[in-house]
Amino acid sequence: MMAHMNQILQLRLFELNSKVLLHFFYSRLVPLVLLLVEGSTPIDIGEHGWEMLLVVKKATQEAGSKFELLGFAAVHNFYHYPESIRLRISQILVLPPYQGEGHGLGLLEAINYIAQSENIYDVTIESPSDYLQYVRSSVDCLCLLMFDPIKPALGAIVSSLKETNLSKRAQSLRMVPPADLMETIR
Repeated sequence: MMAHMNQILQLRLFELNSKVLLHFFYSRLVPLVLLLVEGSTPIDIGEHGWEMLLVVKKATQEAGSKFELLGFAAVHNFYHYPESIRLRISQILVLPPYQGEGHGLGLLEAINYIAQSENIYDVTIESPSDYLQYVRSSVDCLCLLMFDPIKPALGAIVSSLKETNLSKRAQSLRMVPPADLMETIR
């Protein structure tokens, strides 16, 4: 007989600044990274500026709460001239049973949100896989769709597509955003 479990997904940010916590927690994750991420190497956890984002599933039971790790991202903050910070994603992993459920997308969105809220110069990914590049491009497209200066151009493109008879390809569609808009986005 199983007790009913109420599951809640939570994304939590852990700063790896305590040497004890840093070594203990990351040492448990290194075998997973080495096993599941092709070409990965352990990070130098003794270096200043490391943080981790964890995706955990919280299951509330009669006896209390239980947390289960679904995935994580290791990120490093470093200096950008003259008075800014850059953020590099060094390792990102969603455990195989939980892949394809949007947890990697959630990690990237959380990292972008943190970068935006803390006014970080940019976010880079160290040696991304093809799939991670695809997910990041998807996140970038979603952010671009929410970017106010591009909304009028998108509206014009959608209107043009609605008016065009797509079954007849007599003329090619020219869907180029205005040049000044590209500079605004950058």
